[in-house]
Amino acid sequence: MVRHKLVDMATSIQAMEAMLDAAIWKVTQGETAVPDIAMLKNFVTSAHERCASDAVQLHGGAGIIRGHKVERIFRESKILSIGGGSTEVMKDLAAKQLGL
Repeated sequence: MVRHKLVDMATSIQAMEAMLDAAIWKVTQGETAVPDIAMLKNFVTSAHERCASDAVQLHGGAGIIRGHKVERIFRESKILSIGGGSTEVMKDLAAKQLGL
């Protein structure tokens, strides 16, 4: 099952990179990428939280010991979804930009 979690993490990373590349391409073409960036932020922070949670699970008890790198990443993963605009704010921004 460890391999399955690692594959899921790698899949999330590749999806993030693809979404980022698409947003960068739009910006370089002079197109608006506001909805793409808002959706990207939500996807990235959500995937980061999932990966951090899986990493804690993979490390077992060591994953929750204060001072352990995995514990810090897990603890800070929630902050990323709030900073720069909460998930709900980003969804609202994307919806407005998409005319929804």
